[in-house]
Amino acid sequence: MEELKLFIVLVLLMSINTVAGTAYANITKVFNKDIFKQGLWKLFALALCFGGLTIIAVYSPDVQIGDINAVDLLPLILYLGIALYGAKVATIMKSLIGIKVSESTDK
Repeated sequence: MEELKLFIVLVLLMSINTVAGTAYANITKVFNKDIFKQGLWKLFALALCFGGLTIIAVYSPDVQIGDINAVDLLPLILYLGIALYGAKVATIMKSLIGIKVSESTDK
């Protein structure tokens, strides 16, 4: 069940990345609706793909990918995704922390 926990962590990081990126874009006034939609689509597609791999590894542990068992390979794939999205989230969070929010003059 480690794979399921890793999958949940990855999806949470992907969601946090989307929320933090949207917040950053809104605060810096560069929000683009089309980019936001693409980001949601990417989140959905990756979650579906990683979820499918997780289901295969958990419920069909004898599946082979070349000489490697799917159960052995999946944690590595999930850890890679976690590392990459974790780095993205850290970068965005650092940028968000550094932004000075001022009162808008638009009324």
